[in-house]
Amino acid sequence: MGILGGVVCPHPPLLIPTIGGERVKDVRHTQAAMEEAAQMIHDLDPETLVFISPHSVAYDAAFAVRVGTTLTGSFSAFGRPDVKFTLQTDSELAQTVVGHSEAAGMPVIAVTESQDLDWGVLVPYYFIGGGRRVVSLSISSLGLNQHRQWGNVVATAAGALERRTVFVASGDLSHRLSADGPYGFSPDGQPFDQTVTEIFSSGRLGRLIEIDQETVAGAGECGLRSFVTLSGVLKESSFSSRLLSYEAPFGVGYAVAIFVVEGDAYV
Repeated sequence: MGILGGVVCPHPPLLIPTIGGERVKDVRHTQAAMEEAAQMIHDLDPETLVFISPHSVAYDAAFAVRVGTTLTGSFSAFGRPDVKFTLQTDSELAQTVVGHSEAAGMPVIAVTESQDLDWGVLVPYYFIGGGRRVVSLSISSLGLNQHRQWGNVVATAAGALERRTVFVASGDLSHRLSADGPYGFSPDGQPFDQTVTEIFSSGRLGRLIEIDQETVAGAGECGLRSFVTLSGVLKESSFSSRLLSYEAPFGVGYAVAIFVVEGDAYV
């Protein structure tokens, strides 16, 4: 079957009750949407989750695929070393992504020395993992068009193995929505978030690469390359799309959206 669908997930660690404490109530819509996305994934019953995170170890001029047999991570940086994971890699799919990337002329590095997971993977996995095998990818400084092309390579690799796969695009929207937020205010923040969430709702993901680059720079986002890669994963599929939630209680935009390839049972 290959790609069953995709999910856009934000990654603030405070979504996790033991980290967020009282602040969890301020992101309750996001938390509820993450739980709904998790149910969608459970219903699709994938064999593998492919994550792409803007905070994983990355390279300027190449994409990265972690090819170790296990991946580990914890929330020790956020005061909770006891919240930790050891995940099994889908090594066959990881290596197939590397091979297809090389065959397509895409710059790619098979990472063997660092198998640590960042919060961009761990927060979504906390909600949606379900013990499934994973593949961990990194964005790069390459252009948006190349990220879209790479997403298509990832989908081709999953299809070649007939691996039932859901692609998880981790990323937050603008970090500059409020003067009292951690990154200050930019007038580009709200227009960027409105455009991106409208694209998620419509399912016209190819429009992500058309967003004005000055607006992107001013918004201070971290997720656009993840989202564009997802657009490449799905670009040869017919799929339904739903924006489950959007909120920005701390001056950072959090969106949750789901995309289901036609022909799957989930409604």
